[in-house]
Amino acid sequence: ISCDDMLIDYDITHRELVETFGLQPRHLRAFTQQRSLTGIFPYEDMVVFKFEHLNGLLFWDCIMVFDSDQPAVFAFIEHLRSSIRRNNSVAAHQKQPFELVALECLLDELAVYYESTCGRLNYLISVQLDKIIQETGDETREDCLYKLLPLENKINSLQVRVDRAFKTLDQLLHQDEDMAACYLTYRQEEGAPAPADEHMQVELIMETYSSRFQDLLDRTAEISRQIESSRAVFAISLDNTRNRIARMNLELTMGAVSLSFSMMIAGFFGMNITSGLETKSPVLFVGVVSAGLVCSFGIYLLSRRTLTRSANRQHQRMLDHRTFKTVLEKLDHVHDLLRGNRVLSHRLLQGGKLSRSELQDLLHGNATGDTGG
Repeated sequence: ISCDDMLIDYDITHRELVETFGLQPRHLRAFTQQRSLTGIFPYEDMVVFKFEHLNGLLFWDCIMVFDSDQPAVFAFIEHLRSSIRRNNSVAAHQKQPFELVALECLLDELAVYYESTCGRLNYLISVQLDKIIQETGDETREDCLYKLLPLENKINSLQVRVDRAFKTLDQLLHQDEDMAACYLTYRQEEGAPAPADEHMQVELIMETYSSRFQDLLDRTAEISRQIESSRAVFAISLDNTRNRIARMNLELTMGAVSLSFSMMIAGFFGMNITSGLETKSPVLFVGVVSAGLVCSFGIYLLSRRTLTRSANRQHQRMLDHRTFKTVLEKLDHVHDLLRGNRVLSHRLLQGGKLSRSELQDLLHGNATGDTGG
């Protein structure tokens, strides 16, 4: 594509690239190797660029784009040609050099490509996250989690690619000579490279799209955090369900153990051995049954009380941990309060101890005094 909006489509081999444009093997590796470095590489009379599906060579009066038969590359070519026509239609003093128009169009196409990909992934991830939160069926949630895994891999891959493009522009912004080398028209007209300190237009272009890539990185990081938080909430929900099932199982076990006492008595009296109680008053049968049920109920209450005490002790340990953490955070403040209280200070110096209630009264009294002041 020339600066006059002339389009030439042809096939070219690697050997012709080397012979015609003087490319070195390192240039060819940038295009032939899929995982080679990406970015903008200024040389003497051209700029080599490689970003995602956009690969090619930029000169002062034309640009060579590879793989033009791909739909994404063809869309970029049409966008570039419209930008060239728009630049040619303005007054001469408002025209930008051709290489700057091409660079800006290249970075804009790359930013739009990343942003559209991020938008599609964000929509798909949001749908799955909403299903995980709103749906009640475990099978539906499990299916959403399985779908969320490849989406998370895609968003992580996008984040790596955007970060690579961002670092490329950031590195170029710190190299004055490379930014000045992007002025190919100046080199063509003056016969010498542009001064290293004259790169204002290139710097503005790089800073603009560097900010867009940084914003896109923040968006992808936010999406990743949403996935992690939703997964954590789902894990907490599963833990709560598991805890409820375990507590129900424990209740049933305690009930079974309690009833086993009555079953033991029934087993003793149900033996085919004469005990002499068969001919006694019928009240004795009712008494034995009642005593067995009362003992079973008592065993259940004792087990329930033991479980409640264990839960209360665990809750108290958690409260003590939180209190201890608060005390550690306000340790210097407590030290100052103790220094102001002579009675407590003398007692501590003499080897005495400070009770929890005294510490709470000390902190509460100081807080009340601060509020009243």
